[in-house]
Amino acid sequence: MKDYYELELIYRLFLEKFDREQRAEKNAEAGDLSSDTVLTVENSKFMDIDNLRNQTYSNFNAEEISVLHKASERIRCNAKFSSFDEFETFFEAYKIVNFAPYRIARYDYREGSNNVGQVVAYFSIIYRCTFGSKEHNKRRGKIWWCSPRCKAMLRVLITSERHIFKIKTFKREHSHHLSEKNYQASMGIETRIGGFLVH
Repeated sequence: MKDYYELELIYRLFLEKFDREQRAEKNAEAGDLSSDTVLTVENSKFMDIDNLRNQTYSNFNAEEISVLHKASERIRCNAKFSSFDEFETFFEAYKIVNFAPYRIARYDYREGSNNVGQVVAYFSIIYRCTFGSKEHNKRRGKIWWCSPRCKAMLRVLITSERHIFKIKTFKREHSHHLSEKNYQASMGIETRIGGFLVH
């Protein structure tokens, strides 16, 4: 069983490797994204993860909201993404238009064999709804932990074999009311996993 420090390192190495290969083969595996959505996203400068993070629905104009709605439709079971940045951008759009507050709950890592006997590493990131998260005061300051009160979650799987980010599990039903006000309140929630602060 690998500890979270090892998982965090593996996670970072995965992303670096995929980003290098993504730059080398920009259009190798673009997933099942429709050409209309590709054009819309590429032509929308605001559709950048740094611009979307910590924003709420009312921060965008009508044209941008239309793009966000189209982008959010990509977040579904079995959807594939060619990079983590691509996944994270579409997921951020989904969270904004649905007022759905998710944070990373944990990382999982395992190794297996493919059908030709090669060792393949699988890495998954589990996102959970932050509803009902409890505040704990620790030595390092205020820490919030994801609570199991809401069952909404998403698991994205990354494989070293195909270099694809795939949504493997997506439970979209929330056990509570979703609103922009509640979504905004959740933006300050942070979780600590194995000593690492994640947002």
